[in-house]
Formats: sequence, structure tokens, C-alpha cells
Amino acid sequence: MKKVIIILILLLLTIETTSCNLNNIETSEKISAPRNNTVPLMGKWEIESYKNGNAKGGWEAQAKSMIGEKAIFHSSVAGIGNNLSLEPSYKIKNVNSTDYLLYQYKVSPEYLGISSKKIQIVSIISKEQFFYEFIKINDNEIVVNIDGVFYYLKKLDEDVNTQNVKEYLSEKSQSAKIMNDEGTESPQSGVLIGLKYPEYDDNGSEHWAYKTVWIRSYNKSMVYACRGSNLFVPRKTGFWEVGVNRKTEDNVTFDELYAKPYNKEISKNSSKNKEDYDEKNATINIIMRKKLEEPAKEKSLKNILAVGNNYISIEKIINGKHLLQVLPIDNIENSNPIKISDIAGETGKNAFLEAASKYSAQNFEHKNNFIGIVPNEESFGLSRRSGHWIMKGRINISENNQDHYGDFNIKTVTPQELITYDELSVPWSGIKLKVPEAVDGYTSPNKDIAVIVVPGNLLVYEIRDGELFGEPLKKVKLKSEEQVVMAEWATGKYVYTWEEEFLKNGGQEINEE
Repeated sequence: MKKVIIILILLLLTIETTSCNLNNIETSEKISAPRNNTVPLMGKWEIESYKNGNAKGGWEAQAKSMIGEKAIFHSSVAGIGNNLSLEPSYKIKNVNSTDYLLYQYKVSPEYLGISSKKIQIVSIISKEQFFYEFIKINDNEIVVNIDGVFYYLKKLDEDVNTQNVKEYLSEKSQSAKIMNDEGTESPQSGVLIGLKYPEYDDNGSEHWAYKTVWIRSYNKSMVYACRGSNLFVPRKTGFWEVGVNRKTEDNVTFDELYAKPYNKEISKNSSKNKEDYDEKNATINIIMRKKLEEPAKEKSLKNILAVGNNYISIEKIINGKHLLQVLPIDNIENSNPIKISDIAGETGKNAFLEAASKYSAQNFEHKNNFIGIVPNEESFGLSRRSGHWIMKGRINISENNQDHYGDFNIKTVTPQELITYDELSVPWSGIKLKVPEAVDGYTSPNKDIAVIVVPGNLLVYEIRDGELFGEPLKKVKLKSEEQVVMAEWATGKYVYTWEEEFLKNGGQEINEE
């Protein structure tokens, strides 16, 4: 913090010295006119409203506190709230509003109140690192996404002079976070990577095991923690554990999915809380014992394919059939699979049926003249392709007392309800150019780090100017055949909250290089 204040004081002194050496006419000509030509968002702005994008639990209180915060854009400084970028560089691009917003933020222009087919995007970079990206609605309205929340700003004044800059910096000197200046705060990103890998039971049968790796970046320094088993899933209601229990009864082996919130701490100073907690646990134990005594509804093997905040994509194997299903995490043990129209509407359903029809015509023509095969609407799931989650459908058929299935891609945008954040700030072609052996990749919403999956390792790279930069900052070893089933990102103040919860619930630091 001392260094932040020193930097601000030096900047103020520099501006003051420049002002003293120039008369008013010279100052106006040197600063106002040229800077108006080179600073796209030149002026003073104010946050007046917000709309949720993909923010996690607890976002609204922070969003409300941002109402009324000021922003300033000038050739020497860009700032919004307490976040500052010194010596900023402004970049402009014109894009198709629908394509850009769907791909970048998984929202429609209508959701943000944008009617224009083309929009202007203004990106701010300082010292070759990303600050923020602004959507320009018109000359007096802009939108910025911060920690998953869209903030709407209105222009207060388009003229910014050295005095305005000094006043802004002075006001923020005690609380400012200077982005991208060496030794000060830079964008912070954290990601929970859910993984699965094959293991063997005592009787030699294979099953999938699960774990979570936490990766945090801070000023190019990486901290890792690995939870020994199961999936650590962030949800609006808190953090949940998701996993699969393998069981054998009457010589039949089967899997049981489970999803449960991590226990909240009980105040040690409150005996009443302790009594309530013990009584509640006793009741839960009785219910669970009764449940265990009940006969199983079905005995199937289950393989987790993907996990989001509210839904889980699985493959279920029962009586020789391999079925795709998507289940809600809430009450997962007793939930019925959802239909594609439940999550993607009629557009998703039509895309599903069209893809199934084309696949059937190409692949089942020789199988006893299967005509007009219509798959079950519940027969879909999630898969990875070129660094993105895609939806795929499955057709199950029986022939000569044998079960067969075929998978096909569904050409529609994966709904946010399934996967909240699914962006690549580095194109897949750029990832493959830098890391030819890459099989998958994930980039942070802050656009500061990328996690690249290669056989046997997770590689963490710094991102500069939309490219993977230099050598890997860190390598995290993977088991043989390990696959990613979840990638949940935290940014800003949520990074340390997630890390604290992760470590509190069994996470251990990984020290390997």
C-alpha cells in the first residue's frame, strides 16, 4: 500500500510540474485536443445500474455498493471505482453484437438492452496486460463486465483536464488498486479444475475416481492445492461436494451419485447452536439409515462427464445400455433427467432432432432399415471440443439382442444454465501453435492466465496480447488418462474466498514443479 501511495504522489507531482511549466493555452492545446482524438471513452463517467451476468453467490451486495462509483478515462490514467490503470492504451474493434455477446458472455444483445447489430468494443491495456473491456452502446452509455456483473455507466462530462486527473487520483490514493504496475496488484484469477481418472476396486473392477485442483494466479505467482478426492463445486448456495460411491450388493456392482453442501461452522461459544446442530445431525442420521435400508431403485454404473453450478452430465450404464443424462445437482439421488427443451428451449430441441436425423440417415441405413429414428429428448450431455463445452446427443438402438449407440454434435450454443463460463481469450489455433500437444485449454475471465491440458500435465501460461507467453509458469502433474470434468473460475475478491473454503475443506498445497 505504501508503494501504491508513493506512485500516486509521484504521478500527481508530475502532473503538477507539467501544469506549472505551461500557460493555460498551451495546456489546453497539448492535452485536451490530442487526447480527445486518441482516447475513445475520454471523460468522466458514473455507474448508474447493473445486471447479473454469471456472478456467483453474494454478488448483489457488491454490485449495489458500486452504484454511484466514478470512472475516468484519460491518456495518463484510466480508472473505475478503486481500480486504476496507469499509462493506458486504448484499442477499438467493431463487432457483430449477437455473435460477440453470445460467444464472449453467453448473453443476447436484448438482455443488455442493445438494439444495434454492430457494437464498438473498447479494450484498455496497460504495460501489455489487460485492464477492462467496455461495450459502447452510444456516446453517453457504456457497459463493463466486472466479476460476472454488467455495470452500466453514463457520461457526466467529456472534458478531462490535469486538474480532474489530480482530484481523482487524490481521492483514490488510500484505496486504489493500480493494475499491471510491477510490484502492485494485477488481475487475480483462480480456477477449480475437476478431474476424473480410472482406478481399480479390490476385486479388480475399474471405476472412475474424482478430485479437484485449485490454481490461483497473483502477479504471475502460482499457488496450488489439491483435494484428495471428489469434486469441490461452487454454487450460489455455497460450496458442494459431488462424487460417486461404488457399491456391491448381492454380487451386483453399482454406483450412487451424491451431492451435498459442505458443513457450515457452528459457533463454539453458543451451546444452543451446538445442541441444535447435534439434534439436526441425529435426525439426518436416522433418515439416512432408513434410506439405506430401503431397496435400491436401480443398480447402474455412472460416469461423470461434466459438472456445472446446477447440473451434472453423466453416462449411465444399465443392462448393457449406455445412456446420456443431465441431472439437477439438487436432490441428485432422486432426480429425473431433464429434457433438452427444458434447458435450451425449442431452438435446442429442434437442433437436437435435426442432428439426430442426419446422423441416423448416415449411420443406420444398413441396420435393418431403421427409418425415422427419434432419440429420447433426455438423451444428451456435454463434451469437450477445441477448448469449449459442446452439447452432444445419443441414439440408442438394439439389434440381434445387442445394444448399440451413436453420438452426434448438437449445433446450438451451450446454455449458461449448464456451463456458466466457457470462453477462450486465446484462440484454439493459437493454443495449438504454441503447444502442439494440447488436448484442451481454459482461459481466465481476466485474460491473464491459461490452463492448458497436455498428456500427463496441466500447464499454466501467462496471457499477453491474446497469446500464450513464454514458458509455463507452473506444471501440475496428472495421472494417466486423467480428464477434466469441471472448470469454475473466480476473479477479484472471490479468489481468496474460494481458496480459503477449499483449504478449509481438505485442500493441500501442491509443491511439485
